Amino acid sequence: MMPETPPTQTGYAPVNNGRLWYEAAGTGHPLVLLHGGLVDSRLWDPQFPVFAQHYRTIRYDLRGHGRSSDAGPEPYSHIDDLHTLLGVLEIPRAHILGLSMSGAIVVDFALAHPEMVTALLPVAAGLSGYEPRVEPAPEIEQRFADEEAALERGAVDEAVEISLQLWTDGTQRTPEQIDPAVRECVRQMTTALYTRGDPPGPVRLERPAAPGSARSGFRRSSSSVIGISPTYGRWQTRWLRASPARARQSSRIPHII
Repeated sequence: MMPETPPTQTGYAPVNNGRLWYEAAGTGHPLVLLHGGLVDSRLWDPQFPVFAQHYRTIRYDLRGHGRSSDAGPEPYSHIDDLHTLLGVLEIPRAHILGLSMSGAIVVDFALAHPEMVTALLPVAAGLSGYEPRVEPAPEIEQRFADEEAALERGAVDEAVEISLQLWTDGTQRTPEQIDPAVRECVRQMTTALYTRGDPPGPVRLERPAAPGSARSGFRRSSSSVIGISPTYGRWQTRWLRASPARARQSSRIPHII
């Protein structure tokens, strides 16, 4: 049974040439949740009330997603957007959790603003500046091409279904093996993204995670995060509460897993 979400605060934070929709709930040390690239902050619906039992929990829609501003024609930075949001909410330091595309964003944010990050939690993360050495299998490349072709024809439903097969089902599972509620939620979020009507804006190149980032004040734990589920909020809450670093809030060294 999911816990009830504490009273929430919602609003829009002004950022460079736009605004970000956010939601905050709970009390305690701040924890900020960044969603993946094809979805929006609704991704955190199962985890948000769990985290909010223990932390001042903030989730928001990245620019170009959900209820936040369209990407627009002007260059922008997800790092700067997050920095501005924390300023608006008067949060000087926080645990920062990012999934997939946002895993890269939170790593880059921590490199740019290490003094603001008390725990860095990249989940199934990308990495800025990383070039994969292995090309995707031909059948996967074909599915991406099929999705692009469907979007060019205006066949949004077809494109979204291909996206679900690639990113939600994965190559080793069938749609029938996925929780229907999860699949439908992702379908709605991806459809909303694909029908916004604004092409992706020119994102300013973010500062890539340097190979020597381990020498930049980050300390790696022996734990690893390789996925996310409705129970992830409880698991990560236990990790944050048990971590010795949490008892040393005066430390300026973020903890990365």
